[in-house]
Amino acid sequence: MKKAFVLLIAAALMGSAGAAKSEAEEVRIAGGSHLDAFDPQLEVTSLSVAMHIYDTLVDFGDENYGSIVPSLAERWDNSEDGLTWTFYLKKGVKFSDGSPFNADSVKFTLERILDPKTASPNRAKVAEISKVDVVDDYIVKITTRKPYAPLLENLATYHLAMLSRSATSKYSVLEYGMKPVGTGPYMLESYDISGETVLVRNPNYYGTPGTPDRISYTPVPEVSARVIMLQTGEVDIATGLSPESLPPLEADPNIEVISKPSTMMVSFTHQMWKGAPYDNKLVRQAMMYAVDREAIVKTILGGYGVVPKGPFSPGVQAFADFGGYEYNPEKAKELLAEAGYPNGFSTIALAPEGRYMKAREVSEAVQGYLAQVGINVELKMSEWATYVTEFQSTLIDRGMHMLGSSIPTAHWRIQRIWGTQKMPDKDHLPPNTSQYSNPEVDRLLSEASQNFSLEERNKLYAQAEKIVWEDAPELWLFGQSQLVGVRKGFSGYKFYGNQDWRLDRVVKQ
Repeated sequence: MKKAFVLLIAAALMGSAGAAKSEAEEVRIAGGSHLDAFDPQLEVTSLSVAMHIYDTLVDFGDENYGSIVPSLAERWDNSEDGLTWTFYLKKGVKFSDGSPFNADSVKFTLERILDPKTASPNRAKVAEISKVDVVDDYIVKITTRKPYAPLLENLATYHLAMLSRSATSKYSVLEYGMKPVGTGPYMLESYDISGETVLVRNPNYYGTPGTPDRISYTPVPEVSARVIMLQTGEVDIATGLSPESLPPLEADPNIEVISKPSTMMVSFTHQMWKGAPYDNKLVRQAMMYAVDREAIVKTILGGYGVVPKGPFSPGVQAFADFGGYEYNPEKAKELLAEAGYPNGFSTIALAPEGRYMKAREVSEAVQGYLAQVGINVELKMSEWATYVTEFQSTLIDRGMHMLGSSIPTAHWRIQRIWGTQKMPDKDHLPPNTSQYSNPEVDRLLSEASQNFSLEERNKLYAQAEKIVWEDAPELWLFGQSQLVGVRKGFSGYKFYGNQDWRLDRVVKQ
């Protein structure tokens, strides 16, 4: 029997009134992905771990991402013309290496990600910034080329976490990811790409110290192995569980199973930039009609997912329901014939093991559905690091690749995934992996960026979503639920809609 969706608020999980609480000496968590590095401007898979190391200027005030609250900046204001933002910083904040956080740190951080040499896939978040001026140690001004309403949202995201000039400048861009220095409650003690990575308390932290002495993360691609580790007490928390792994955990009196919606949408993205057949909208729409997503969610995911009704998952800002593409293989064949492929075609698909729920089973189901309409798919499954290498080396010849996005804010989600962009250098995964481009989507984004009313911006985003949905640059598969197992006695953890987690307030009864 499924667990009800649970809001992870510490107070609700503390057990009976008056139960004794203590700081957990160590909280151990296992997930499906290997960690790459801890440079917020570059990293992909280390986000949740690195969130404990860094802080941002501002933060989101709620899980709906509808408000912004202070963090390293105590307050801010915007000029009448909307071009200049002034931030007033907290005083007395230090990085974990003892160096001071100040206005120069803000200037260095933003100019580093703006520098093309950094090759950040998140550079577009700050592309509208024309200059950063230090007024004094605790006041900094950010000027944009045009009024840019999403700036605060972007500054609240981990990719714009504040860096230390002195610490970061000691290393090359690639080296710094192994030597992270931030203002957050924890710092990196040890890192092992295939073993245990350990965080310990930051002695220079300006706020209330984290409750655990240590936080450790272990990558375990196999769900069954994570389940065993949780049951035997080798780890305290296991993320990315599968539906079939839940019954024994639900029956275990020592384990709490958490089921929570997420903003993650998993899809096969078409490499439109390589030309036919994926540059033909009719082909892409045919593939949407060819796949029975309701059956995938019901039978493979055990109901722990959402059938896509638009390019956004529920919970993302400006989510709009366009009714979905029904399962209709006959219509798919008609569209393929109209597009000039009456006999179908052959293609390649890459998918990563362990990163998305039931990735292999879903990929094989998609392979079967497409075969029924004449599209023969050669499926290549690999561990995440290998998968990224294969994709970046352009292994796929007119193929598609499985990716998920959990970006919770509408502007950045549209801009990063479907905004017109150029392919970056070969060493970095491109932000817009399909190279989809639609001038009307770009126009709507530009108009929204200059509107300081979130309500009005959301209307423009919804229009852009509809265009993307009809253009189908991706074969959308499912919105992914979060399934997490936690050993009883632990509380104070948080799991967010975008599948990030925080453990710095964990206590143990």
